[in-house]
This record gives sequence, C-alpha cells and structure tokens, in this order.
Amino acid sequence: MTYHARRLLFLFSIFVFLALSGPLLLYTFGYRFSLSNFDIHKTGGIFVHTNPPGTSFVIGDIERTTSYLTGNAFIQNLRPAPYMAWISRENYQSWEKTIDVEPQSVTEIFPVLMPVVPTVAVLKTASSTNMRASPQASLLILHHAKNTKHAYEFFDPNLLRTIPFTDTSSQSLMASVPPNAIWSWNALESTALIETPDNWLELTRQDNIIRVRSLYNQMPLPRLITQDPRNLNSYFLLDGTNFARWNSETRAKQQLLQSIAGFFVGDSYLILWDMQSGLPQVTTLDATQPRPYATSSLPVIIESRIQQIGDTLLLISNKGTWLLSNIGNPAQLLTNSSNPQNILHTDAYILWWNNQEISIHWISREEQLPSFQKNKQEILYKSSGTIQNVMPYPEEHYVIIQEDNTIYTLELDGRGGTRNKHILYKGNKPSFFAPPQKKILYVFDGGSLFAIDLP
Repeated sequence: MTYHARRLLFLFSIFVFLALSGPLLLYTFGYRFSLSNFDIHKTGGIFVHTNPPGTSFVIGDIERTTSYLTGNAFIQNLRPAPYMAWISRENYQSWEKTIDVEPQSVTEIFPVLMPVVPTVAVLKTASSTNMRASPQASLLILHHAKNTKHAYEFFDPNLLRTIPFTDTSSQSLMASVPPNAIWSWNALESTALIETPDNWLELTRQDNIIRVRSLYNQMPLPRLITQDPRNLNSYFLLDGTNFARWNSETRAKQQLLQSIAGFFVGDSYLILWDMQSGLPQVTTLDATQPRPYATSSLPVIIESRIQQIGDTLLLISNKGTWLLSNIGNPAQLLTNSSNPQNILHTDAYILWWNNQEISIHWISREEQLPSFQKNKQEILYKSSGTIQNVMPYPEEHYVIIQEDNTIYTLELDGRGGTRNKHILYKGNKPSFFAPPQKKILYVFDGGSLFAIDLP
C-alpha cells in the first residue's frame, strides 16, 4: 500500500471515529433518537422492586413481569414525563401510582402488595378484650377488665403457650395495672417496669414464669424510675424535680441533683434535663462531669421523658414533643402533644398521631433518606374515621394503621400525591402488634388471638 493510500485510510478512520463517537457519547449520556418524531431527546428509567416477586408491571404502554427470584425489573429509554405505574398479581390487591421520570436518572419504586385473603393462624382463644406486647413480641399480653379490676394473660407466640404467674400475689398486683399504663422493658424483654397510679411494679420473666412485685409505692410516687445498668438492685428515680439513686434492697435513697425535669440512662452515661440552664446535660452514671448535649435551650420544661435516637434526643414534655440534635441543629417542635402512647420512632423516623391524622419526621441524614422522600416532615395521612393505632411495617417503607375496626397498610412514598392503602384485616374491635424484625402481624379480636403473615 502506497503512502498516499495509507494516509487516505488514516484520515477516513478518523472521520469514521468522529462520526460515531458523537452518537455514542449522546447515547452514554441518556440521549435517544426518535424515529417517529425525528428528534434527539434525553431519557430516564424506572427500577421497580416488588414484594412479592413475579408481579405484572405496567408503565405507560410497556408491560413487564418482575423477576420471580428478586422481584426486580428495569425499564429504560423513557421520555421524561409523568407515567401511571400499575402493579398486580393474582390474589393480591393491586398497586398504582403516578411516577415522574426525570431525564438522565432512574426512578425507584418499592411496592408491597397485600393478599386479598391473608394467611391466618389462630394461636389461642381467650375472654380478653385487647392486647399489647413486649417490643419484640416475645410476649403477647392479653387484657380484660371486670369492674375496677384488671386481668392479664401472658402468651409466648414462639412457645405457643401461656406463661403462668408464679403466685397469686403477682396476679393480684397486676389487677391494679390499667390498660394505658406505661411499660418500660429491658433489652432482653426479661424485665419490665410498670407505672400505675399508686405503685411502680417490676415484672420479671424467669424460667417461663411471670413474677410481679411492688418495687416502689412510697407516696408521692416518683415520676420516672429506671434501673442502674451497674447494679440490679439500684435504680435512678425522679421525685418531683429531685434526681436520686435508690436501692431496692436496702431502701436507701441517695440524692444526686436538683432541678431535673427528666432523664435518660445509657450504658455508661446519663442524659439529664437541667431546668436551670434549659439544656440537656450528659454526665457519668454518678451524675458528675456534666457537659451540654445540645446548645438549643427550650421553654420552661418541668416534666419530660427523654429518648435517645442516634445523635438526637426525643423530648416528650409538658411543652410538647421536641427534637434536639447534638450536632448543632436548632431544637424543633414536632407537636404540641405530650402523650407518649401516640409517639413512636425507628432509627429513620418519628411518627405521631391523633384521632384524625398521622405525621412523620425523618431523622435520617439527607444522604440516607429514601429516594422518594423530599421533605423532612409532613402529614402522612388524614383519616375520615378514627385512628386507633399506628406501627411501622417490618422492614418496608410502609406503616400499619388501624382506622376504626379495620387494619390497613399505608405506604410512606407520597409521590404522585397519593399513598397506596390496602386492607389487612377487618373485624369487630381488633388490637394489633407488629414486631419490628418479623414479617408477621399479631391481632386479637372477638376472643381470638391470631397471626397474619405479611409479604
């Protein structure tokens, strides 16, 4: 081949490379050429993960079936626009939502479909009227009232049997516990402190026997009692605004601090709400070496319950429910409500509700928020009925709500202006509990305790 021919071939190769690299670069950056409109436009895509897998997924005029193994499907080369997404599977309630496809991005959706007829297993029958549970549902606690007395039955859903009281004294002490009493469990769910109007009770489960004893009944009762992690017989208590350590064996009380509105006990530290400074203080377990937890002071707090969630404090007080951060963010009033029974949290968010609406505040950092979440705080749901109870759905971006006599699932994803709401159970006067790490829902209704499998 002559020099001239080689040069022509080289120049031709450069021309071909330049001619092809432009379209390839455009394709790489999400541009597509439309034969119908003869234009070049940016595109986006939708990634869907369905639970259960193997569902029919329709987006616009495109239909796919999600993987029977993973539940995943991906549709690309979509023009940026709102699309109606519809997901269905036989014997399941369908899911639909308007999804905005953005240019050069992939929109994620995570639908959970509820069965039309759920799988139900009856665990036992009882004459009780309602149910509560320990935090991980190692015990389901059935309750009914007769005259002014209360009767409790403790059922282990893993052993599938009732755990008996050790003696009649334990059973008699439980008769004074109202259904709205606050129970504080230890991490192993072997001990709970129960606050009653005239007594602090300690409930222990050992060798599959329930034992209840009167822990502290000196009047006036302390507002808060929590065990000292260093000593099984030592407790921190708040008597008015006086913070003390008390020994249940010797009955000796050691005054530690004054002007304390509330406290939280960590593994090796205390968090105390100091009324004089209006700030939370971190101290040793001996209430020494204080340092500010946060720099934002609050209105006069005279009563509070403190919960620590990562690097934030949830303060349920006489001045409402507040969120405080130890990384410099200002204190934030979540709600004027101070009812701890209607406030719950996960590691990602805080929920609170009244009879008509449910609100949510995300405590995750911005980079850790779900892809669908744009606002840190919003009203999650407004009810036309009466909201009875709310709990997180295990391991999914959903919550479980009871509205009047019906239990539903409600998704947290509010894109498109809607949240899918599906029926789980409709009964007479149910009460329910969803353990955070099990795909199961425990329901008590009409004298029966049963378990519903969750997708």
